[in-house]
Amino acid sequence: MDTTENNLQTQLNLFNRGTQYVTLKRPCTKGDGINFFSELEIENYKNEYEKALTKGKKVMKFVPASGAASRMFKHLHNLDSKEGNTPLINNFFSKIEAFPFYNELETKLFQVGIDLSELIKTKSYSEIADKILSEDGLGYADTPKGLVKFHQYESKVNTAFEEHLIEGMKYCKNNEEEINIHFTISEQHILPIKQHIKNAVNKLQKEHKVKFNISFSVQDSSTNTVAVDLVNNPLKDENDDIIFRPGGHGALINNINKLDADIIFIKNIDNVAKKTLQDKNMLYKKALAGRMLELQENVFYALKRLESNRITSKLLNCIELFLEVRFNHTIPESYSSLNTKDRVDYLIAVLNKPIRICGMVKNKGEPGGGPFIVENETGTSKQIIESSQVNLNDTEQARIWNSSTHFNPVDIICSTKDYKGEKFNLNEFVDPNTFFISKKSNNGTELKALEWPGLWNGGMANWLTTFVEVPNATFNPVKTVNDLLKEEHQAA
Repeated sequence: MDTTENNLQTQLNLFNRGTQYVTLKRPCTKGDGINFFSELEIENYKNEYEKALTKGKKVMKFVPASGAASRMFKHLHNLDSKEGNTPLINNFFSKIEAFPFYNELETKLFQVGIDLSELIKTKSYSEIADKILSEDGLGYADTPKGLVKFHQYESKVNTAFEEHLIEGMKYCKNNEEEINIHFTISEQHILPIKQHIKNAVNKLQKEHKVKFNISFSVQDSSTNTVAVDLVNNPLKDENDDIIFRPGGHGALINNINKLDADIIFIKNIDNVAKKTLQDKNMLYKKALAGRMLELQENVFYALKRLESNRITSKLLNCIELFLEVRFNHTIPESYSSLNTKDRVDYLIAVLNKPIRICGMVKNKGEPGGGPFIVENETGTSKQIIESSQVNLNDTEQARIWNSSTHFNPVDIICSTKDYKGEKFNLNEFVDPNTFFISKKSNNGTELKALEWPGLWNGGMANWLTTFVEVPNATFNPVKTVNDLLKEEHQAA
């Protein structure tokens, strides 16, 4: 993933090759690829996780937070377009006083002699939108999503960053009252983000007698990909230099690769609820982590037995069954013709991988990926699949895609160390064939962009993966600003 001449040619070859589709076998459903917890299991797994923390397990929360808020406010950008006043726009302005940034907007306008209530009364929507988006107002057109005010409390308004810090205290607190959180951020917003988080951390540390260890990274420029025209020729800028673009969030596997922790929680920046919902959500977070630790213990035990001199048919059969039941991994037919040594080598290769447990919510029509059993040359495996990876022109593949019952809310807990305590090189477990090509524009010029395998689909394709159903209440995304009007974001 670098911009050297050899890699440039490799990328151009990928454009000529085109998007490679996966082969879906069936969707993962409850009881078939997706597990679910009883109340007793939730309590037991939570206890196992908390016990692990007392033994010194290092926990870290990883939050991809480099996204700009511009997409949240897309419908405000379109106010003067031929779309007119859509239901989304009408709903926004009819309930504008309920947004957590309303008071700040009102104050800013008052300072320059503008009465916001009068603008609302006269339906001067374009002027209000301009003050929300432009630099002489709230500046939300060029603000990171994490700095947008999400929740209004009685005497405080919290941004998404602040809510992630508060949430982190509830499930990422290590044995010594330390909370490790890593944010990936955009390079142009480093200073305001760091200052904002520093201020928030100082207040929380004083109030709760804890210590935050906050770290940051930006997407490595060496993961950028070449931009091409519609016939796959590299595009150049006014200085005749080839144009490279960020290679999508799949490139963040490099950022995770540099983290040092026993347990890593992954959660998107916009997926936070008001404080009153966080306690129940944290119960499931801890339960998922406890289940992941149980799986890790089983995998490590199997690997140690396979490396011993006490190999029996019974042991091999047990491990084969474990892979099928826990990870839906199908042993290929060629396995039966292997001698004992080769069978052991095969099982070690399958087991000695990073582990992830992924919460899944029932699909209620949200756009995005979901859990599937996927076929390939080595058998079957569980994968999180996006629609761009599926040939929806194939009737059978489209049928399987549309029969999915669950959705990926990006509620992922990872183990990135092997049974000897050494860190895996996560780039070795990426499926390079799951890249995809998207159409973009640059200064009015149409172009094609190459995006590396997505972080939680192709980027983690060769991990040991298990899915667990979690309540929809644990999934509270803010994809458009109007989502802040939902009950889970209307804080008391």
